[in-house]
Amino acid sequence: MATPTVYIESTVISYYAAFRTRDLIMAAHEEITWEWWESVLPQLDPYVSQIVFDEISRGDPSAAQRRVAAAGKFGVLEVTPDVAMLANIYFEALDIPEKARNDSLHLALAACHGMDYLVGIAPIFPPAGLGMPWQESTTNEATGRRSFARRKN
Repeated sequence: MATPTVYIESTVISYYAAFRTRDLIMAAHEEITWEWWESVLPQLDPYVSQIVFDEISRGDPSAAQRRVAAAGKFGVLEVTPDVAMLANIYFEALDIPEKARNDSLHLALAACHGMDYLVGIAPIFPPAGLGMPWQESTTNEATGRRSFARRKN
């Protein structure tokens, strides 16, 4: 059986590589991310994209270096013309705010490249009703964040 694939959105990498905070919500995100990274991620085949590398390279240089190092061994998915087209469809159909336009690219990358899972901490806009094979899989009770998994047909 093939190892399940996962597309990891930049906020997950940011929480994993962050200095520990005293802010309770942020600390909860960091702890959940650390637990997932250490216990679940080793069972998956992880992927990111150049968009993720662009996002995690911003900000404080030493923090950016930690984030890039954390994702350095992951596979990199390409933004193809199909990905760009689907991202535009998601952006329009899901009414994603302009400041979160890259979220539509993350969704499209995971869908077009057939990822089994997409993991993100920021609000994820599920492509329900667009004929895509995604379903809500869990809601984290502590944070209220939803995660979505690719349906197996």
